[in-house]
Amino acid sequence: MPRASHFIPAALYPKNKKIAMATLSGVTPAPKEIMDYLLCGDCEERFNRNGESEVLRLLAPKAKNEVFPLRERVRNAPVVVTVEGMTGHDSRAIEIDTERLAYFALSVIWRGAVHSWTLPDGSKCRRCRLGRHEEPIRQFLIGQTPFPQDAAVLVSVCEDAFSRD
Repeated sequence: MPRASHFIPAALYPKNKKIAMATLSGVTPAPKEIMDYLLCGDCEERFNRNGESEVLRLLAPKAKNEVFPLRERVRNAPVVVTVEGMTGHDSRAIEIDTERLAYFALSVIWRGAVHSWTLPDGSKCRRCRLGRHEEPIRQFLIGQTPFPQDAAVLVSVCEDAFSRD
């Protein structure tokens, strides 16, 4: 039986800050969380165990100093490539679990593909179109298959204040 599921984990919303969200009707104040009934308890726990808890540890620490652990690791890691002002780093040097990071990313993309989430202005967001990739991603997320061979996840860590906010 579905229970209240988050599109993006509540911990990723800024604390004590008003945020704005772009919708079809323009920019609108966002609620604290975008939720709907989608996943069962077992799937919620699987998403948390296989990626969400690791990502939240790197992105949304409970510490009051607002340190962003992933950004700090990237800042201190050796650069392996530079392209058009962007730097690339080896995830092994950053010591992150890339499998969990990729799992989390695909779980959010999949949620956007299988459900039309209600936005702050009351409109429904358009579903992501994964086409032939939707089923292999679903099978990966529930543990039936390995990471899809024709999928890739690219993680970008933004340094500018606007992106971080």
